[in-house]
Amino acid sequence: MADILNLSKRPLIRCLAVVVLLTFSTQIAPLSFAVLDPDLWWHLRDGNSIIAHHAVPHQAVFSQYANLPWVAYSWGFEVVLSCFYHWFGLMGLVSLRAGLEAVITSILFLILWRGLDNFWQAWVLTAAGMLAIHHCLGLQPMLSSILMFTVEIGLIWEARRRKSPRLLFLLPVLFLIWANLHIQFIYGLSILMLLAATSLFLSILPKAFGFSSEPKQDLPLQQLLLVCGFSVLATLVGPYSWRLYAVVLSYMRSSVPYNMIIELKALSFRSPGHYVLLLLIAGAFFALGWRRSRDFFQLALLVVCTIIAFRMMRDSWFACVPALAIIADRQ
Repeated sequence: MADILNLSKRPLIRCLAVVVLLTFSTQIAPLSFAVLDPDLWWHLRDGNSIIAHHAVPHQAVFSQYANLPWVAYSWGFEVVLSCFYHWFGLMGLVSLRAGLEAVITSILFLILWRGLDNFWQAWVLTAAGMLAIHHCLGLQPMLSSILMFTVEIGLIWEARRRKSPRLLFLLPVLFLIWANLHIQFIYGLSILMLLAATSLFLSILPKAFGFSSEPKQDLPLQQLLLVCGFSVLATLVGPYSWRLYAVVLSYMRSSVPYNMIIELKALSFRSPGHYVLLLLIAGAFFALGWRRSRDFFQLALLVVCTIIAFRMMRDSWFACVPALAIIADRQ
């Protein structure tokens, strides 16, 4: 046993383990499947059109309703996609997908390692998490949202750990980029507002109801609200500005797509990853209870993210990343 422990601490072994982790997806499915996502090609065509015209579309030019207004809310990712395709061909698409997945895996691993302070526990949890969200990792704009959301969770967790909001002032820059890559920046913005709302809630109620939150998690409310304000303003910097929020509202009012599009339906539990996701979320709730945590932000975050992730299978990552961060948060 001692020999195994000593072997596991060797830098070479750990480097090999990281390589295996970063290439984990190739063990589940060949990377060639990255270019088989049906949505990939219209995103690519949209990117080609934006580059050719040096402008984003404002009418639905690729449909039979070309006279109707249109918002290409993924225009930034589509331009990147088009550039990679024209520079490197199909191999560029495969490389882009593999690169983004490797970056997501790396950031998630660092978040978990920072919380657990144990290389191998973080490794196992990261592998489980990537398995749980593997069906979400096709080459589409949502991949950029997964990356940005993972970065946001890392910044929030580290800011709360340090009890300093300085890192949170990077979030407006993050949202400026995110809002021009994919519409699901609204998820990240909602989490930031949830953090501010729970802080406001706890600043008002403890005196009246006689309970208090964990002191180590407190962040200055005024600075949180300032970060929220700057982040909202940052999302307005782009060719579509406030119209992005009109798209969000229209999606919230829609019901038909959720009954027709497979990826918008609830988890089917016909894939091992769905069960892994369920176990991770259950583990996160168990961890909060086992620690007798009074962290209302983590509890509210996990509840909200679980409801959304179980409502749409394509949004499994939205619950998986916070669940892993909560499990690893032992400080």
